Amino acid sequence: MDSLSVITMTFGLRLLQELGVSCSLVFSPIIMLLAGNNHKNMRRKFHFTDRQMARLLESSKNGFMINQEFNFINTSYTATWRYPYVNHHHHTMKFHTENQKLEHVNYVSANTTMSEELVSNGLGFRTAQDDVFTILKIPLFGRALRFVIFLPNPEFTLNESIKKLSSSRIQNLFNSLTVYNVHYKIPYFQMSSTIDSSTLLGLQTSKFHKFRFNWKRPSETYLYEENDGFNESFIKRPPNRTPFYFTANRPFFYAVFNDTLPILMGVFTVTTITFGLRVLQGLGFSGSLVFSPILLLLAANNQKSALKKFNFSDRQMARLVENSQRGLETEHDMNLINSSYTATWRYPYMKHHQHSMKFHAEHGKTKYLNYISANTTLSEELVSNNLGFRVAQDDVFTILKIPLFGIHLRFVIFLPNPDHTLEESIKKLSASRILNLFNELTVFNVHFKIPYFQMSSVVATSNLLGLPTSKFHKFRFHWKRPSEDYLREENDSFNESFIKRQPDRTPFYFTANRPFFYAIFNNTLPLIMGIFTGTNSF
Repeated sequence: MDSLSVITMTFGLRLLQELGVSCSLVFSPIIMLLAGNNHKNMRRKFHFTDRQMARLLESSKNGFMINQEFNFINTSYTATWRYPYVNHHHHTMKFHTENQKLEHVNYVSANTTMSEELVSNGLGFRTAQDDVFTILKIPLFGRALRFVIFLPNPEFTLNESIKKLSSSRIQNLFNSLTVYNVHYKIPYFQMSSTIDSSTLLGLQTSKFHKFRFNWKRPSETYLYEENDGFNESFIKRPPNRTPFYFTANRPFFYAVFNDTLPILMGVFTVTTITFGLRVLQGLGFSGSLVFSPILLLLAANNQKSALKKFNFSDRQMARLVENSQRGLETEHDMNLINSSYTATWRYPYMKHHQHSMKFHAEHGKTKYLNYISANTTLSEELVSNNLGFRVAQDDVFTILKIPLFGIHLRFVIFLPNPDHTLEESIKKLSASRILNLFNELTVFNVHFKIPYFQMSSVVATSNLLGLPTSKFHKFRFHWKRPSEDYLREENDSFNESFIKRQPDRTPFYFTANRPFFYAIFNNTLPLIMGIFTGTNSF
């Protein structure tokens, strides 16, 4: 590696340790370094020359899409694989999280026939191993562009392995890369993260950076790889046609390199969403309920077993505390902790006081509930400006994303498809499924009908989390219309699809007439989670 690659890699790894690795994230060390370009302390700290800064600037234009608005910088990167893979839409692979939980995630796998052909020509995918990592180098379109997955060996956690990762270790692994007939299985993911550069880098500006990463198959038949000699070993080994099995079934680090310069870095794992879903399954599905996974995690903050279980860094705990203050009102009373959250919709809805909708509860029961519906005139106006409500679907859920007042705040309803009960669908809900649905969110002219509800639940944290305390948490959730005319939505691109479609003005009917899961998200962090089964409690 040259000096700029070493500096950038070292900087990126420091950022990664600062951000923590208990949840999936992505960022660009190049963009973050350029964010501090005008700050003397940054330039002095990393000893950049004008030539190096010019090279960073040039690399930031290599595939990045950057939009800057006020104090918000949106950056996206799409990596196109050089060789096609097989996308498994209707099957999942087992993924072992850091806290020994098992998730089922969508995945991609090798085209084994093509892999055999490639390896016979000394082309294709390369792997290398040392005492901590097994890495897979995936060729991308574009000279010297490579997507590299660093999979910790089974005896290391992601947190432990990241601490052992350095620019010299990466260089040694790159020097050992060898062509193999790789049979890989990799979780399919798209990623989005928002980072406060002023806090993270100690800058005086209040800029926020949102990074989005997506990868896709080539649109045409694969091409032979350029002979770019991407840090291959000087020892030329004959291709090994024996299958090499690379299964990314546990948290891993990944990066996109331009030669040896890391232009994008991230980790893939699941924690906060997964924790919330586990709590939900622990509470059961017999009645409507609501809770805050953030407040429950903070309740376990002082318990060493919980901190060890979830591998939270001080910075991540600080982020949880910060989010617990975002709209959540909390009062302590003896052994009862009262928490409430009121979600204010960005756009008005129609409330039907004199009419009711049919709601098909579990076990074949029918209820008649008060409901709200779309302001169809407003919905038509919004969709014509590519604003408003977004929907996405997969084989289990149809979801509706409702914009709220507050940047990144969204009320999301996960409606199981008719062939799934609520309990069946929740068992298939995972962090990766949620993120995949978010990445498919698209603006539609949504005509919705949703039961109007307010919710209150009491949770015994001692029983639920296995804590020695006798604290009880009472959660209350309420939502309301805006008090004045709707305002235009912030252009925060909340994990929208990278494929920009023309707005569809055809009505999309979303009728929540059966039990569903719901959540309030701050970006992708769940503040509130709950289920509605037809009962209303406040």
